[in-house]
Amino acid sequence: MSSPLAGGSGRIVTPAAPWHNAVAFPVGVDGTDGVLALVEGRRGEVDVSLLAEDGSTPVSPGTAVAAEETRLIGAALDAANPPARWLMIRNGAQENISECDVQAVFAGSVPVVELTDHEAARALRNPGAAREQCLRRAWPQDAISVVGVRELPLRVDPPRAPFAVPPPEELWSGAMEAVVLGAANDLIGPLDEFRPEALESHVALLPNDAMRSYLRMNVVRVVRVVELLQRRGVEWGAVLEVGAWFGSFALALRRLGYDVVACDRYSSYGDGSTAMSR
Repeated sequence: MSSPLAGGSGRIVTPAAPWHNAVAFPVGVDGTDGVLALVEGRRGEVDVSLLAEDGSTPVSPGTAVAAEETRLIGAALDAANPPARWLMIRNGAQENISECDVQAVFAGSVPVVELTDHEAARALRNPGAAREQCLRRAWPQDAISVVGVRELPLRVDPPRAPFAVPPPEELWSGAMEAVVLGAANDLIGPLDEFRPEALESHVALLPNDAMRSYLRMNVVRVVRVVELLQRRGVEWGAVLEVGAWFGSFALALRRLGYDVVACDRYSSYGDGSTAMSR
């Protein structure tokens, strides 16, 4: 059952039967490409989902809203997906009565953000941070303050290539990132001394400029590894890198305080590269 609340919101009480529908009410109009519903749990656990016009096809995964929890349920759609027409609220996988308030429902066009060249370049470095930056520019602060930026839908219109890429020192401006970038630059420097003709025949050869490009682009991978280690609380310890090649991971990790051992078939390189022996 449902009852109106002040300000246009509505309170919904679900039956006690598990997964039993309480209410499904229409949302969306022609041309709608996004639906958002702000739901506050009052009692038990409520399952909220958006359905297509047939009333049974899910447009977004079901979201569980617990008591004293406020969630934003949303779907950003495109031409390949059916539009959201129904907001369904039902009991969760329990036999207790559930209750929630539907605070607000938005149906309309999802904000479109046109990336600048600078934002597009930063997205290559950190897509998550770039998306959050765009969301903060597209959505009102009161919506962000309730649910944060991760659950808000967004459409991004990237600039057409070619676009200007900021210098590496700007893209990699954090303390850890600067260490990784410095390690890559220090490995690039001795490449002029690289002697590919001294390598054994089975060793793949790349022109020096290609190896410089590889070491610069590999900064992204090294940063991702360090970020993963830090998120798991591994900020020191022993690291064994097998297949280290020029050592772009090993050198950066060592400078960041890890105890690193790098292994490769360096005997095959002979005196082909002094860079690898340093």
